[in-house]
Amino acid sequence: NGASGIAVGLATEIPSHNLGEVAAACVALIKTPKLSDDELLELLPGPDYPGGGQIISPAADIAEAYRTGRGSLKVRARWKIEELARGQWQLVVTELPPGVSTQKVLEEIEELTNPKVKAGKKALTPEQNQLKATVLAVLDVVRDESSKDAPVRLVCEPKTSRIEQQELITTLLAHTSLETSASINMTMVGLDGRPTQKNLRQM
Repeated sequence: NGASGIAVGLATEIPSHNLGEVAAACVALIKTPKLSDDELLELLPGPDYPGGGQIISPAADIAEAYRTGRGSLKVRARWKIEELARGQWQLVVTELPPGVSTQKVLEEIEELTNPKVKAGKKALTPEQNQLKATVLAVLDVVRDESSKDAPVRLVCEPKTSRIEQQELITTLLAHTSLETSASINMTMVGLDGRPTQKNLRQM
């Protein structure tokens, strides 16, 4: 499991990893202490977030974060297209990035499609109106159908079935937390009792 927290003057963001991959990497390091970084990354290629999602950062960014103990990775939701009767379709989000909930995405979409006048303003800003028009041009309805059997099921219906599927996906990724950044800060207390930012090998 990962760890996230803030202490007096210190913070840590250690992502979760696959237990099998961690075990394999530990065994390999015990057997071969001088295992190269590339060989270590083959065994432990990146974080494995409990809520799913897909890391879209290049492998070089992951390697750099592991080498230094600090970094930021781009994580994107996973989704599928469900074909319906009479040529209709809907976008269904099935996994979310770390720290993102269906409620948060719903609130973001509500803010985009039904914006409020900002404090000190008499009307919506041009940017608010533009974002509203952009989203409403491709999105008709969004609802949360998550359940015990489907922990994440966020259904997005297009404005019409003639909307390009990629257009809806791109719009939602650009303006909601369906794509976000996940920080890595592997600060921990070492055997000497001092907090230190450690790299993957030191962990």
